[in-house]
Amino acid sequence: MASKVTDVPYGDHFEHHETWTVLSTSDTAVKCILRVTDRLKMLKSTFFEGRIRSRSKEEFLAYFANWAKAIEARGYMV
Repeated sequence: MASKVTDVPYGDHFEHHETWTVLSTSDTAVKCILRVTDRLKMLKSTFFEGRIRSRSKEEFLAYFANWAKAIEARGYMV
């Protein structure tokens, strides 16, 4: 999924690409494997590219950590 962030400075300079892949361990498995990847695509050059990349990574890791906590609290993660 690609998303543009319009309400941040230089938001028109980049796109955020996120991929969630769910894999079953077998045909009858109750559990699955989740792989999440994150990529930032720069659309325009900017002096702040390094800062944009580092903040994007920080925000993505925090979002995924909170998501995992919420799933675990519901008893879905082991």
